[in-house]
Amino acid sequence: MHLSVRLLTGMTLVLGLSTCVDPEVINQPGTVNVVVVDALLTDQNEPQKVLLNRSRADPGTGRFGTVPLTNATIELLIDASRVVAFREAEPGTYLLPDGSRAQPDHRYQLSVTLADGTRYVSSVETVQPVPVIGRVTQRFEPKSIATTNPSRLLPANEFFIDTQDPADQINFYRWDWTLWERQPFCHSCYQGKYVIYDQQNRLVNGCISDFTGPEYQDYRCQTDCWEIIQGTTLNLLADNLINGRPILGRRVSRVPYLDYSSCLVEVRQSSLSQGAYQYFSQIENQTQRSGGLADAPPVTPIGNVTNPANPREAVVGYFTVSAVSQVRYWLNRTAVNSGRPIADSLFQAQNARLPEIDGRITVVCQPSNSRTPFKPEGWRD
Repeated sequence: MHLSVRLLTGMTLVLGLSTCVDPEVINQPGTVNVVVVDALLTDQNEPQKVLLNRSRADPGTGRFGTVPLTNATIELLIDASRVVAFREAEPGTYLLPDGSRAQPDHRYQLSVTLADGTRYVSSVETVQPVPVIGRVTQRFEPKSIATTNPSRLLPANEFFIDTQDPADQINFYRWDWTLWERQPFCHSCYQGKYVIYDQQNRLVNGCISDFTGPEYQDYRCQTDCWEIIQGTTLNLLADNLINGRPILGRRVSRVPYLDYSSCLVEVRQSSLSQGAYQYFSQIENQTQRSGGLADAPPVTPIGNVTNPANPREAVVGYFTVSAVSQVRYWLNRTAVNSGRPIADSLFQAQNARLPEIDGRITVVCQPSNSRTPFKPEGWRD
C-alpha cells in the first residue's frame, strides 16, 4: 500500500476568480505524454524540493505510468539576478542547498532543463503571508476514511485547527499533514535475498534471485528509522466569505489509525497565490480519487510552468512559493483511540502480510521522500 503522495490536490473551488494562469487542459485520452513539475518553496528551514517526472498513458489501456526525469539541471532565479542550483538527491527529486528558504520581498522563478536540452520556466512568484495556527485538536473516529468498498470506512484521528483570518486582504489557504512512524524494516526481497557482495565479490547492496527460501525475505534496519507518510489530499480555502473573522474547528487531516504505536503528526497551514489556489482547485476535480498529478486522468489543468521554445506544449504542475505555519502533535494512539487499528504493525499495514525476517544482515535506512534515519523534531522516545 502506497501511503506517500507528495503531489498536491485541492478541496474547494471559488468561482469567478481571475488568474494569470490560463486554465487550459489536456484532453487526449490514451495519448498523454507530459512533463510533471511539482515544486514547492517555503519560508521554513526544511528541504526545498522539486519532483520531476514524465507521465505517460498506455495507448492501449489508457493506464498511466510515471517515470522520474533524471540528470536535469534545475535552478532557482532570485530577483532576476541571483541563481541557486538544485542537486539531484534521488531519481527525479532535486533539492536546494541546506538552509535555503523563501523570504518576503523577493521574487522567485524556476528554470528546468532536461537531459535532452528541453527547457522549462515558471512564472515569477512571491511569498504570500500566512497567519499562525492558533490551536490544534484531534478526535478519534472509528469510521472516517473512505475506501474502494463503500461499506467500509477506516479508523482515523481527525485533526482540527483554529486560526485568525487577516482583515482587508485576500487570503488563500492550504492545509496538509505529515505523519512520522518508527520503521523497523528497511528492505524486502521477493523470491530473493539481500546481499552486500555477490559470489564474485562485486558490490550489490540489494536483492539477488533465490528461489530456495520463502517468497519474501524482510530485513531490519541497522539504526533507528522513521517512515514519512504524507496526506494524499489537500484542503483549500479562499477567505472571500470569512474575511477578517476567525476560522474555527477547520478539519485539516484524517490520519489513519494504522497500528497501535504512538506517532508524530505535523499539521501545516500554507499561503497560496490566487493563481496557485485556482490551479489546485481545478486539479482536485481531476485527481481527488486517483491520488496525484502523475496519476491524473487525461483532463488536467496546465500550471505556471511552460516551454518557452514551444508554448503549446502542455506541462503539468505548479511552482508554488508559500509561507507556512506548522504545529507538531504527539499522538499517543493507545491513550485516545478505541477499537482495533487497520493492522497490528506498520509493516503489516503497508504490506498486508507479516514479515519474514532474514536475520543474517541488517540494512541501512536510506534517506528519501518516505523515510529518514534522522530523529524528527518533536519525537518522544
